[in-house]
Amino acid sequence: MLSILTTIGMLAILVQMFFDASLRSQLLLSLLSWAVVLVLFFLNKRFNTRHHIDMDASEARARALLANPADDELNRAVD
Repeated sequence: MLSILTTIGMLAILVQMFFDASLRSQLLLSLLSWAVVLVLFFLNKRFNTRHHIDMDASEARARALLANPADDELNRAVD
């Protein structure tokens, strides 16, 4: 119940910001930035499902580099 009341309160503040001319630009820019984040999230999700990245292999490589940074030049030669 508290979550519902909190959500209603936040929406009421956003509506009030829309009707106040001095705050409208801040609201619209905030909504625009939120939309950009959502678009980038879904593009990233789509990219990750199309291009499978073997996390175990990349994690093992990172751990090996952290254990012995001198091997970094050897790893670059292999790539």
